[in-house]
Amino acid sequence: MADLRERRRHATQADLVSTALGLFAERGFDATTMDDVADAAGVSRRTLYRYFPRKDDLVFAAPAGWLREWDAVIADRRPQEPLYELMRRGARAVAQQIAADPEPVLTSALISRTTPSLLPRLEASTREWREKIAALVGAEIGADPATDARCTVTAGAMMGAIDGMLEAWTACAGRRDPVRMTDEVMRRLEPAWPTLIEA
Repeated sequence: MADLRERRRHATQADLVSTALGLFAERGFDATTMDDVADAAGVSRRTLYRYFPRKDDLVFAAPAGWLREWDAVIADRRPQEPLYELMRRGARAVAQQIAADPEPVLTSALISRTTPSLLPRLEASTREWREKIAALVGAEIGADPATDARCTVTAGAMMGAIDGMLEAWTACAGRRDPVRMTDEVMRRLEPAWPTLIEA
């Protein structure tokens, strides 16, 4: 029964996001209200706000899911697994999630990057990723992730590469495989890894 409720919850969330993204793409994010989304989705305002307390949560639903996927992989680190391999697995898991349902990702990426009012949320999302990676590196090398440049530079390098890959994937309208693109990015970053974290 619990599994059935969870599936229904995920289905409702997906329907709300799909409806909202369609409206945002058609009318613009700022011109669309939460009432508009609720009416189009056939749900009450209360239901919509229960799932998504803020309008921008509807745009960033996919990235929020990526963070949960990443966290699940990181929490399940294998014995003696090198940190870089762990992060490679995390990045690949996120890419597989994108590949499984690319259309909402493409739409939300376009909306978030072309709507000025969403840029602070986009920057905050990127910053959260950098902080997570920096914290991982800091724990691995016994350094303060906020003040040790090895942590911040490594996180910046990895996020810069991943963001660049996502921009290229978005620019080609998702025609390329995001999993293969992620594998290539991680392969290219790997030779620099020892230099980035060395004392």
